Amino acid sequence: MVGDLCLRIGFDDDVDERQAVRETRGLLRVLERLDADRVEFTRAEDAEGTRAGDPVTLMGAVTVAGLAGRFVVKEAVTLITAWLETRADRTVTLEVGDVRLTAQGPVSAEEVRSMAEALASALPDATAGPGGGDAVLDGTGEER
Repeated sequence: MVGDLCLRIGFDDDVDERQAVRETRGLLRVLERLDADRVEFTRAEDAEGTRAGDPVTLMGAVTVAGLAGRFVVKEAVTLITAWLETRADRTVTLEVGDVRLTAQGPVSAEEVRSMAEALASALPDATAGPGGGDAVLDGTGEER
């Protein structure tokens, strides 16, 4: 079972492009520790304000491609939530297939486990757990 994890950092309105790039690069460096095919900035074609065909980097967006197995998904969620602990004003939305979760630091160990299971269930050929839906976890163990 191999799949891609897409994530996007939620920035406040007062964050400028330079700071957004710096934080995105920091998270990308953290995620490069994973056993994945690629960890890269998410690219978009035909984004607003660009000429057709120009690839652009989406600020705050990272793709972890080729996640092989539940263990790697759990490790990714653990790294992301640890990164969030020092950035309580940030959110990170994680997406695998049709499962989308949003976390805002700090996140409990139980929430990490729950998020990892939900995301892993959306990997191709996943056999355990339901897939689909959105959830927002806020560090209290409660869904919002």
